[in-house]
Amino acid sequence: MNITISRAYGDALYLMLGALVLFLVLFVLYLWWTGWGRKVQGRQFTLRQIPGYDAAREGLSRAAETGRALHTSPGTGGVRASGATTASTLAGMAIVESMAHASAITGAPVQATTNDAIAFALTENAVRRGYQRAGWSMERESGGARFLTHDDPLAYVAGAAEVVYQQKASHAVIAGHFGSEVLFLLEAQRRSGANQIAGATDRQAIALMFLGADHTLIGEEVFASGAYLERRKPHIASLLAQDGLRWIVILAIIAGFIVANILGDGPTVWFRPYP
Repeated sequence: MNITISRAYGDALYLMLGALVLFLVLFVLYLWWTGWGRKVQGRQFTLRQIPGYDAAREGLSRAAETGRALHTSPGTGGVRASGATTASTLAGMAIVESMAHASAITGAPVQATTNDAIAFALTENAVRRGYQRAGWSMERESGGARFLTHDDPLAYVAGAAEVVYQQKASHAVIAGHFGSEVLFLLEAQRRSGANQIAGATDRQAIALMFLGADHTLIGEEVFASGAYLERRKPHIASLLAQDGLRWIVILAIIAGFIVANILGDGPTVWFRPYP
């Protein structure tokens, strides 16, 4: 009796593994070029301009001059086992840490609000880490993280709006996982006179942010805060490696199209992961 065992994954697995290997090679190469882990001065790379991050840095200076609070949030999502919501929330926490670090240097108090119990613990740690990196203790400042609600987006934006009103926030940087409820928070921040920078990965939230925020971070821009706000070398190397991988994929698609449609089907066997 002949038993035929079929391949469990097929071409997709080989393509994903190949893309991962290419990304790791590019990432290590750019890390070396930036001088990470070496005493020598690395190469300086220029990133494309993102107005939202430029406005975030300028807004901190204005908040220091006025003495009014800065409101920041990693979104209305939580931290679960997996999923895009978790990734967006963690990216928002990186922005919270950057805001806390800059806020401790400029003296502007920061108020971070959350909508999840686990996210609150991580956000409080992010704020504390930002203050410590600046050489300050969070207990000595008026800023900190606030746990408003748990997994209730509408109740959260109502509570966050009250925080913005009480603190009279002059600057707001909110980025992470948001839904349509973000419009209520944007309106509350606008009434407070805050300069608003908002970012999300949800298409509906991005559309509303375009209407209510001064600057919008779109999709993957939310994950680039470490490279733009603090110029961290591993983050810069990661962005450059992703861009390089995109160009490789684009060239591979063009080459495959030419081979399949101009040279015929015969040479396409060169691109197969297995015979």
